[in-house]
Amino acid sequence: QGPARASHRVRWRAPEGRVVVGPCGARSECASDDATHQPWFVLDAAHVARARVRGVDVTIVTERAPVARPSGEGGVGDPFDPDAARAIAETTHRAIAWLRRFGMAAGAAPGPRALAERLVVVEIEERQRLATVLPGVVAVSDRAFRLLPIAALQRFHELGLRRRVFGALLAPHERGVERELDAAWAADADASLLVDATSTAEDDPRARPDELVGFAGFHPAVDQLLYAPQVAFRSEYFHEVEERDPDRDGAERALSQGPFGHLVLEKLRDRLGPAAFRRAARAHLFEGVPWRVAAARAHGAPLDDFFATWLGAHRQVAYRLGGVASEDAPGGFVHRVVVERLGDASVREPVVVEVEDEDGARVRATWDEAGARGQVSLSTRAPFAAARLDPDSRLVQADALADVHPRFDDETRHAWKPPIFNSFAANFALSQRRPDLTLDFALRRRYDVRQGFGLRLASTARGVGGSLRYVRGLGRLRDTNATVGSVSLGVSALRSDTGFAGTSTPVTEAGLVLGAGLDTRRQIYDPATGASVTSSLFAGVDREDGACDGASCVHAALTLSVRAQRLFWPAVSHVLAVTGGGAVTRCPSLVQAMPALSGRQLLRGYEVDELVGCATSYVILEERWSPLRGLYVNAADLAWGRRLEVVPFAAAGLLSSRDRATDLLRHAYFDVGLGLRAMFDYAGVQPGVLALDFGVPLSRATTCRSAAADGSCAARRAPVSAYLSFEQTF
Repeated sequence: QGPARASHRVRWRAPEGRVVVGPCGARSECASDDATHQPWFVLDAAHVARARVRGVDVTIVTERAPVARPSGEGGVGDPFDPDAARAIAETTHRAIAWLRRFGMAAGAAPGPRALAERLVVVEIEERQRLATVLPGVVAVSDRAFRLLPIAALQRFHELGLRRRVFGALLAPHERGVERELDAAWAADADASLLVDATSTAEDDPRARPDELVGFAGFHPAVDQLLYAPQVAFRSEYFHEVEERDPDRDGAERALSQGPFGHLVLEKLRDRLGPAAFRRAARAHLFEGVPWRVAAARAHGAPLDDFFATWLGAHRQVAYRLGGVASEDAPGGFVHRVVVERLGDASVREPVVVEVEDEDGARVRATWDEAGARGQVSLSTRAPFAAARLDPDSRLVQADALADVHPRFDDETRHAWKPPIFNSFAANFALSQRRPDLTLDFALRRRYDVRQGFGLRLASTARGVGGSLRYVRGLGRLRDTNATVGSVSLGVSALRSDTGFAGTSTPVTEAGLVLGAGLDTRRQIYDPATGASVTSSLFAGVDREDGACDGASCVHAALTLSVRAQRLFWPAVSHVLAVTGGGAVTRCPSLVQAMPALSGRQLLRGYEVDELVGCATSYVILEERWSPLRGLYVNAADLAWGRRLEVVPFAAAGLLSSRDRATDLLRHAYFDVGLGLRAMFDYAGVQPGVLALDFGVPLSRATTCRSAAADGSCAARRAPVSAYLSFEQTF
């Protein structure tokens, strides 16, 4: 049984200057009959446009008016202004025109091919969805169409909004054709079907994200988007068979755990096949036959089990290849491919298997039975090369049923991704006028979260260097693109001729590095909960360059470092971060090999190379307070300011001498300071952090940075250290 329906009479008394929008448009009162509820929005300011479009009374409320075009409708305005208001209006009008072309018309009474007589489209602060359908209203996110004016990207938003407009306008058709419990999913199924039909008719079908990114696959946000998307509007970009619905908007969905109609539509398409599906769709849309009846007639058999499977509770299921056996046969080869179903083995759905031979020819077969295990046979002329399960990515596979990406075991051959630009950090020590730059790349196979290679390049106060390492993921999945744990083994090299810590001797360092880490922080950036631990062991040699010659110029180097962080979230706008760690190196050693206690990630009150010794230990306490959050300030549609954090911090550390590590407890240092963090997105999905930190040293041993020839102080340290940094954290 669906939510109760009733007549509603609502009148608003809005503050001066506010715009009130409901099912009757930008009016302060509205009456509606036979409705579950009335959605209302109170806006600070808005542009209201009302028009009669093909028999439908349309009200469109946007943040601003469409941008004026200097040469009329065909003129070109600002090429960098996506003009979201115009895009929303044009998409809405075009959707109505398509429905009229299909022979549907606005009517007061529910019935086949009847459309709503009135439609309100309003732009609101919505972050989870591009748009959502409510009784009489389509609510559109104020970030819709606000991308760089690239047609391929804006097409995703256009089709997403078109689907919601179709769903809202088709409400009378569904009420006149379907029973109450089926009306909601049927409307979304019809809307999805019409989006596919109209995009095909426009000869502009929906592209896949991996087809668009091309060379940009090296970017970490693109990699995350393709393999473990954590961005808003993900269903619009990926056209997912099963769409995520985190807060189940609307009274109908709040009372049901059922799926969107798009899932039912795609599963029905697979079950019926192309010809029978077209007959069922035609009967439903144009003859007014309910979907259940139309599908059973086209199939030639009852489909009660099908609808019970896909309209009930979510089914946990995943698939994998169980093995391939090939043998010679007359005219070629026969390949028997085993398919395994994990989770709910009672589910029956077509599972397509594709085999490629050594000549590049591809053949397909389908397993279409319930059960935990099945087999298909395929024939090719040339020997077997590779097999792939679900080549069109139409199956919904549960992440929890696999210890890798659920599609990793669907293939026998895994292509390599382009090198992923895994992280980037640019820091500038203002008091020393010293820049640092760090780049980190990863190379992995597609869907492989367990094995890969890493390349790190850095230019820091110590010098210029890098490392190449093999990385092995361990433990459970943090998301479908990463594990919580990892170990790595690689080689590292450094050339130091920067005068680090006052030394004038250039040094070349090389050796092996072993790393291990654990990270349960799940947010892409600015995490609020979880913990992380990283450790590194370096073993190698340091060679003094220049005038030095002989075995005495080569020194063994051995350094162990550990860093851990724990996050606490006591309130929505407050996060407490406790960070601790330390490092120890084999002494005596060259100063370039010694760990530092000062710097942007350590005691920020001191200069980068001010505190250097054989051993360090530290603890840092931060309170990350967000006085301004949820801003979404638009900067030329290139970046979106999301949050401003104020971060007071205090730190304490221990530092040994440069001769031995055993006197660590004799030298303690303290600092306090304040940081500012500007959180933003750029290029649509990429998170970034711009940070400015001011630190005050509380136990500085000397303010003199360097001495002159006569013993006097040639340069003094700044009383306050300042660091400016730009980071992407993943």
